[in-house]
Amino acid sequence: LSPDRLVARLISAVPEAKETALAAQAEKSWPRLVAAILAHTDAILAAEDTDEGDAVFLHLFAAIGRFTDDADFKTAAVSTTDALAGATGAPASRRMRLIVRLYNTLSNRCGAKLHSLLRLLKLARESKQLGRLAVFLRDIEGLPARWGLSPEDSRLLLLEAALATDAAQNADLAQSLRTAYLRTFQGCEPAALVEAEPVAIKAATAYIRTPVVSQRSDLTSLDAVKALAGSSTPGAASLCRLLVIFGEGSVADLAAFQASDADTLARVGVSAEDAMAVMRILTLASAAAGASSLALEDVAKAVDVAPEDAERWVVMAIERGLIEGRIDQAAGRVLIVRATPRSFQEADWRGLSARLGAWRGEVEHLVAAIKGGPAGRGAGGARAAAAAGSA
Repeated sequence: LSPDRLVARLISAVPEAKETALAAQAEKSWPRLVAAILAHTDAILAAEDTDEGDAVFLHLFAAIGRFTDDADFKTAAVSTTDALAGATGAPASRRMRLIVRLYNTLSNRCGAKLHSLLRLLKLARESKQLGRLAVFLRDIEGLPARWGLSPEDSRLLLLEAALATDAAQNADLAQSLRTAYLRTFQGCEPAALVEAEPVAIKAATAYIRTPVVSQRSDLTSLDAVKALAGSSTPGAASLCRLLVIFGEGSVADLAAFQASDADTLARVGVSAEDAMAVMRILTLASAAAGASSLALEDVAKAVDVAPEDAERWVVMAIERGLIEGRIDQAAGRVLIVRATPRSFQEADWRGLSARLGAWRGEVEHLVAAIKGGPAGRGAGGARAAAAAGSA
């Protein structure tokens, strides 16, 4: 990692860089040498020997990773990322590959790694080469917590990632990232929520367009989304009401909304017929959540259809993956193994935790019973033993 070797590589790749490179070498100044290299970024990338050009940057990345001064480290890492992202001497695919190598070299000191990732996502989005970043996109939602990012930096990352996944037409992941972005505004003052409004509107619209895909989302409970109810932006309040209906309401609620406001669904791009069909499936899933079985006549009432049509809606819910179970036609019931609730919030997690705790206790009791331990006899066994002793 000596500057002498880096200077030699630079001069070999770009002879016209010799004067500035030797001057930086004479001063024994890494910052000057970094600046000299970056001043010739396009020429290095355009060098006939691409391996030699890449070697200059790889040597530079290794050196930057060992800078001990935070200011020098940040300046070098940020400047190198920006130079590669904005260069014109090589295709975007090659520049992306080099930025990935730099990203993997950097620690997250001074936000340098975050900056490289943000520029990488933007470059991939603008060059339509997001497929190369599939691994990064899958893991991004957990990075703010792992890196200890501030809410402001978390928003930068999650929003850029959402834009990238939208461009890649990965609607599910884009919606998940938008929702994660909106969570960073929890507990903020109303004035701060204005910043989140465009994303809240986009997230609400995406939820309504694909509400089945949005299952187990806490979107309707988020402060930034609730704030839409009082927004002065045209259509935002109506969109919020419709979102709440899809997230928590019933078939009757949607019918009443459609009767009073036909424009909002049209703006979202969903037909009244499709919206009602989805609402029936969602209502059925909500009715099934926590139940072991449902009478078909109750299904018909819940989704507001004729009794003879109830089976069809159960089948549709099973096909969509919202219910796992089977129909007992002889008994006129739906036997439910599992049903997906429309949202999965803190109370649901507490309920799940309680159920898991109860199941764990039952399993421990059963194991003890199998082993013939004291717990295996249970209260009845203990009383029997005590009675036998007193007799």
